[in-house]
Amino acid sequence: MIAGSARYGTQRPDWRPAPLPADHLAELAEVVTDLLAAVDRAIQRYGVPPEHQVVADLREFRALPGTLAQSIVDTDPEPVWQRSVELARHRTTVVEAAEPVLADGDELRWAGAGQRAYQTVWSAVSATLTAELPAQLLGTAEYGAALAGWYSKLRAALTSFFLRYGNSPAAVTLRAGPGPGTADELDHVPAAATAAADLATACFAALRPVLAAGRELRPATDPRPALPTARTPDHDTGTDSGAFHAGHD
Repeated sequence: MIAGSARYGTQRPDWRPAPLPADHLAELAEVVTDLLAAVDRAIQRYGVPPEHQVVADLREFRALPGTLAQSIVDTDPEPVWQRSVELARHRTTVVEAAEPVLADGDELRWAGAGQRAYQTVWSAVSATLTAELPAQLLGTAEYGAALAGWYSKLRAALTSFFLRYGNSPAAVTLRAGPGPGTADELDHVPAAATAAADLATACFAALRPVLAAGRELRPATDPRPALPTARTPDHDTGTDSGAFHAGHD
């Protein structure tokens, strides 16, 4: 009998997800969303320059940058990462608990119909405990960690955008413009429309590579196999021949 983790087809029994990087978006959330909400309002009120890159960007993303930024700000990757840690711990528990249970089953000395019926179920249980269940737990934990890491990168990209463009000339132009309905608003429209378009394009450019990488994330799709049930021949005949007694033929 093969002993230890090699028998169970397990790899990296102590695997844990890497810690998430420091998240600075929470500290900047209000100013980031305020700026990009102003971008949304300007695009909706003034439109965009017809030859500007933002026209293609809006068709690609099918969302305004402020709406997109708000959804990123509102999503915290930490709970997903914590669940990945818990799943990894559960997997370690399964791997460690499986060995003595399976060893006991292997050392039984039964024979006959009862042993064969028992072995049908036991083989499926053994396969689940040794390979399938640990693999499913690991796959789900890895996917959760990857998803949390991806969302952390998305939040970092939004933070980087703001640190670079939050006080740019375009941001100043947008913030300093006259209020809606004022006498000077009409004169401000071309500058505000261009500033909003420039900021939207910069935001989309910062998020695009991370969003593209997210399309490669795939969850584990293999369902947990159902364990078969077995009835001994004695159940079919209504007799009790001691099928689960050692030495029965």
